[in-house]
Amino acid sequence: MADQQRNYQRIIKPSSAGQSQILAPAGNIGSVRHSVQNIETLIVIDGIRHMREAVPNPQFQRFPSSNTSQQDRAEAYYDQEGRKAYEAKEWGQAITLLKQALEGKDHALDDDDQTATTRKLYAQALHMAGKHRLATAQFQSTVLWAEKKLGPGHIETLKRRMSWGYALQASSLSVSAREQFRLAYEGFESAVNSTDRTNIINSLHCRYQFGILASEHEAYDLQWPYWLEAEQSLLRAMQGFTQHLPAGKEAFEAQIGYATALLRMCREEEALGQFESMLKIARRKGLPKDDDNVQKIKSAIEECNFWLHQPAALRSGNRLPLARERAEKQRRDKDLREWSLNWSKR
Repeated sequence: MADQQRNYQRIIKPSSAGQSQILAPAGNIGSVRHSVQNIETLIVIDGIRHMREAVPNPQFQRFPSSNTSQQDRAEAYYDQEGRKAYEAKEWGQAITLLKQALEGKDHALDDDDQTATTRKLYAQALHMAGKHRLATAQFQSTVLWAEKKLGPGHIETLKRRMSWGYALQASSLSVSAREQFRLAYEGFESAVNSTDRTNIINSLHCRYQFGILASEHEAYDLQWPYWLEAEQSLLRAMQGFTQHLPAGKEAFEAQIGYATALLRMCREEEALGQFESMLKIARRKGLPKDDDNVQKIKSAIEECNFWLHQPAALRSGNRLPLARERAEKQRRDKDLREWSLNWSKR
């Protein structure tokens, strides 16, 4: 703390409208006075007081200075504190500080290594704070930088692409997310150190996400061109997770995804075998009856049995009209149950 006080000073200026204090490098120290709409900044540079014009009220103000070294010290401070906030999972604070550290650095392809890392942390903080659309733009910048600096097949590039895929998926941009996950798992599997366990696990996660996104299409529409890829990716994910993470939930969830894809592809006999196997696993694990995955499995078993009891001509033909009618009836029944439950609570 003594070392910090030698390098940093505080200026405290009381204000009836409230006050924020900024800890800044000595020689470039500021006090911020808040009003409801605007903010005035009193800057002391080399002992000379400078009052800035009122501006819209951000949480932190950039220190204006013609001295580049002073500005660099301020940026370094924001960067350092932003990383601390990130490590502490204080996402809002991290976003504010890291954004300030990146101010004026709009050409991501020209980032040095440290700035590129700051931009990656900023993107991740945005994603963790639920600001997925903003995060996608930053992740895209980090991927383009890594492709230029490290190469498209570098592990760090692939990790950033994987993060970009998650942000796109969370933004409901499923087509773009699917493509990023595909490129990521292909890269992990063809990398020089593809047998590294971490790279294998990352590849399996990307395959799982690709498979889920590729199978999120209207069930029984055999014109959908991604069914086979979805099936293969989910099967690889299920087998890989079973081998490398046997005690985790990943293999179980991948098996649900795989069986669901089979059902949507009109292969209900194979799907039924998978779902019945999973129901036994769920019981051995002691999962409660109201567990989401257990409910999903039971519902899928009912769906499989419904189609297995239909005439062979219908099963081998176009199922979509009957499937849509059945789905609409299930939706109405669900709405009625929820309405009745809410009415009974009055």
